[in-house]
Amino acid sequence: MQPPWLYLIALVPGYALSLGLGRFMIPRFNDWAKRSYVRQIRQNAAAEPDPRLASGPSSNILGWLERGVFTPLVMIAPETAAIAMGGSLALKMTAQWQRDAPAGIDQLEWSGHAFLALQSGFLSMTFAGAGGGLAIYVACLLRS
Repeated sequence: MQPPWLYLIALVPGYALSLGLGRFMIPRFNDWAKRSYVRQIRQNAAAEPDPRLASGPSSNILGWLERGVFTPLVMIAPETAAIAMGGSLALKMTAQWQRDAPAGIDQLEWSGHAFLALQSGFLSMTFAGAGGGLAIYVACLLRS
């Protein structure tokens, strides 16, 4: 049995990757993808997304919470973490996918927004998995 402090120390670089780099990269991906699909749908290179399609604070908080929970879960039980991550994404999609578009927003843009939420969630889970994998690696280094 390894001392618990070893795993806590190993989580520091894992959280730096999942929470730190994930917090930086996911919003940039989201902005880039949203601009790209809106310009493609509207067939206008200068088109900007409707501000109502912007990610709210609840999306950012949920992303932090997901990565904060799933990073140590990947470190402790990777097989279980993969199932839990898939279940979490499925739950978020069932809540988002069937909602009607707000007034004044094209249904195709709204569907693109829902699909982008799935992609962003998958990217968030990828950062959580990478952070957990890094934590496993650091724990192995500290044990030897």
